[in-house]
Amino acid sequence: SRPCAIDVQGCITSHNFPRFYGSQEHCSLEIEEQMTGPLLVTDFETEENHDVLTVNGKAYSGSQGPQGIIPHGQIIWRSDHSISKRGWRLCPPELPALPPVATVATSHHVTQEHPPDVLVALPMILLATICLICYCTPTYRKAF
Repeated sequence: SRPCAIDVQGCITSHNFPRFYGSQEHCSLEIEEQMTGPLLVTDFETEENHDVLTVNGKAYSGSQGPQGIIPHGQIIWRSDHSISKRGWRLCPPELPALPPVATVATSHHVTQEHPPDVLVALPMILLATICLICYCTPTYRKAF
């Protein structure tokens, strides 16, 4: 079992992305409901029907990722024991346009009015929140 990762753009990835992920990987990502938005899938290549990313209870594998899906609850990644592929990369939604910074000149100094802190923080809220709570657990197999 290996953890998912966060890259420098704040996107979450399968372990070792863009190189092949390992076998028997399992990663669960908790989603903060009030801070979620549509997923932007920038890359997705897994062993079809065997190495699966589950979002909102739906399994994604092969070359079809959860593009535009708004995740709820958990995102779960599992790979089996055989074929590995490049993996996946999920990013926060496109950044909203920020209002321009207004400059006000006075006789003694220049002041700037910045956009609210909430707007400045939006780009990272979705995946940073998801990944801060990211944890990995071993995958157990039971013979029947």
